[in-house]
Amino acid sequence: MAAENDPRPVLRQELARIFKNQRVIRAFEKLFDLIPPEFINQQIQIDAIDLASEIASAQVNEAAAAIERLAAAVDRLTLAPPVPPVSPGDGDGLVGLVAVPGTSELFARSDFIPGLNQGIVPTWTGAHTWTVRATIAVNTAGANVLDLGATGNGANLKYWRIRVGGGGDLQINMLADDLATVKGGIQIGRSATSITVINYGNAVDLPPHNFLGPVGFNNTPAIAKPAVTGSKGGNAALASLLAALANYGLVTDSST
Repeated sequence: MAAENDPRPVLRQELARIFKNQRVIRAFEKLFDLIPPEFINQQIQIDAIDLASEIASAQVNEAAAAIERLAAAVDRLTLAPPVPPVSPGDGDGLVGLVAVPGTSELFARSDFIPGLNQGIVPTWTGAHTWTVRATIAVNTAGANVLDLGATGNGANLKYWRIRVGGGGDLQINMLADDLATVKGGIQIGRSATSITVINYGNAVDLPPHNFLGPVGFNNTPAIAKPAVTGSKGGNAALASLLAALANYGLVTDSST
């Protein structure tokens, strides 16, 4: 029989360990050739059947375990509470400064837009760039007010109030720390498209007015501080003074 049909071929080296005579060794080799191949094939088939049986048994065990897991999952689904239906809804809350955890089982519609809570008091931590003219309107007794302040300043040195009065006049006023005491600084009156008056100070504090540069009055161009010259004993000094006052626009020199 061929060597590939023998599961354990006997090698000449193995026979030589037992037999020293080469003729005896060749006789044993002929003896192995006389064994019917059916005996070997039967053994191979028996081994193959045993292996297939072991594989089938393992597969059966795995299938049984999988069935048990599936049955347990079905039991859990059967005992689980039913899932309530999910429906759309519109929220009635307003956008604020603090996150609010939700509890509703409704989902928001895609076109739902929440409102903004106009009572929030945010603390801005970044710079704001306005690409259009900003209008800040805080209605107080019929007037639009903008309070500006430097909170690090001393007592009653923090705030100024810019106010547009009910008659359209613009006021820049002193505002005390109590945010209630107001004193006039500058008032610019108007009538339609005309500026009618500019008032400085107030009748209580009577603040002085300092002009740090050249000034002019009555639509007269501003000039530098003039010098009055000439003798006080004659009319030269008087003429120089009249000329200076006229140059300021305070008087019209009609003297002769």
